[in-house]
Amino acid sequence: MFFVTRTDERKTVPAIMLNQLEKFLIQTAKIKNPDLINKAHTKNIEDWSIDGVHRPRKGTASKIGNVFKKMMGL
Repeated sequence: MFFVTRTDERKTVPAIMLNQLEKFLIQTAKIKNPDLINKAHTKNIEDWSIDGVHRPRKGTASKIGNVFKKMMGL
């Protein structure tokens, strides 16, 4: 089981960030499984990134980022 958390000291996550994460996870699942039942957020698959996981900026991915990518099949 993986928990996606913030890397800073804040305790709350803005709703817009949660929505973006939800879109990413559903869109990744849809790409891997075209027969996915959940149709939310799959009409226009967006092009964005998660540092160290999906189209990261320059630099080395963290160990947990690499494990997460493997688990997600990225």
